[in-house]
Amino acid sequence: MNAAVLVDSFLQALQLYCTEMSTADDADDYDDLELVAQIIRIIMMGVTFIAFFFNCAFLVILDYGKEPRRIKNIFASHTLGRILIAATLASDYGRQIVIGERLSQTKPMECILRSPELMLLVFSSTYSAFAQLMLSICILIPALRPKTPYLIREHITDQMFLLSLFMSSLNVVGSIISVFFKDDVDISSLCSFDQVLLKPYVLFQWTFITVCFHISIAVYVTAYYLTQKQEARRKEITNSQVREVLLRELLLVKHLLPIFVLSVPFELLPHTVRTVIAYGYMGRQFVIFCSFIKCIGLISFPLIYICYTPLRSVIYAKVKRKLLHCCQNKKQKNNTHFNNEITVHVENKP
Repeated sequence: MNAAVLVDSFLQALQLYCTEMSTADDADDYDDLELVAQIIRIIMMGVTFIAFFFNCAFLVILDYGKEPRRIKNIFASHTLGRILIAATLASDYGRQIVIGERLSQTKPMECILRSPELMLLVFSSTYSAFAQLMLSICILIPALRPKTPYLIREHITDQMFLLSLFMSSLNVVGSIISVFFKDDVDISSLCSFDQVLLKPYVLFQWTFITVCFHISIAVYVTAYYLTQKQEARRKEITNSQVREVLLRELLLVKHLLPIFVLSVPFELLPHTVRTVIAYGYMGRQFVIFCSFIKCIGLISFPLIYICYTPLRSVIYAKVKRKLLHCCQNKKQKNNTHFNNEITVHVENKP
C-alpha cells in the first residue's frame, strides 16, 4: 500500500470517527477504517494520559519556584484546569474505545447517565475559558488604575475564581436541562457532544467558550501594552513600598505571558474551528484535528513555562543536589561497610 492510499485511508477514518456512521451497509465497507479509527482513539487517550501525569508533576514542581505566592496560586489554578480537562478527555476516549459501538443506538438521556464525563467536559471547558477571561480582567484593573490597593486586587482575584466555578456549574446544569427538551431520538452510542445536547445549547456552548478566549486574549494584550508603557514611570516612584507593589504587578503580567501566548494556537484556534463546525460551515472530519491540537496544548504549557522561567534552573539545582546527596549516602554506606569488614577481619585474625 503506497503513501497516498495510507493518507486517504487515514482521512476516511477520521471522517468515520467524527460522523459515527450507523448503517449496516456502510459497516461492510468500513471495517478496516473502523480499526484505524480505534487506533486513533487509543493514541489520543495515550496523549491525554501523558498530559494528565505531566501536569500533575508540574503542579508539584511549581511549588519550588521563586515566584510570589499569588503567581504560584494563579498557575496552580490554571494547571488544575488542565488536569481536569486531560482526565476528562482520557475518560471520554476510553469510553469510546471500550463502550462505543458504531452500529448501536441509544438515547440522549442514556448518554448522560452512562457517560457523565460529558458533563465534566462541559464544566472543565467552561472553567478553562471563563477563568482565563477573569484572569485577564484581574491584570487589566491595576493597569488602568495603578493606585488600587493590593488587598483589593487580591480580593477581586479570589472572587473572580469563585465566579468561574459558579459559571461552570451553571453551564453544567443548563446542559442537563437542555437534554430534557431534546426530542427522544436515537443517536450513536458514541454519544457525541453535539448529538446529546439540544442544538441551540450546543451552539451557545461553543460560542460562549470561543468568545471568552477571544476577549481574554484581547484584554491581556491591552493590559500588557499599558503595563509596558507605564514601567519606566513606575520605576521613578520615590516611595519604595508603592514602587515594589507596582513593579510586582508588572512581574505578574510578564509571568502570565506563556498562558496567553499558548492559548492562541492551542485554545483559541481549535475552539474557533469547533464553533464553525457546530454552525455547519465546516465538515466534522476536522473535529479530531481540534481535539489533537488541544491535547498537545495540555502538554506544551508546563514544558514551555519551565523553559521560559527561572524554574528550569531551580529544578536543575534540586535534581543535582538530590543526586549528589544520594551518591554521597551510597559512598558513605560503602565506606562504612568496608570499615566494618576490616574490623571483623582484624578481630578474627589469630
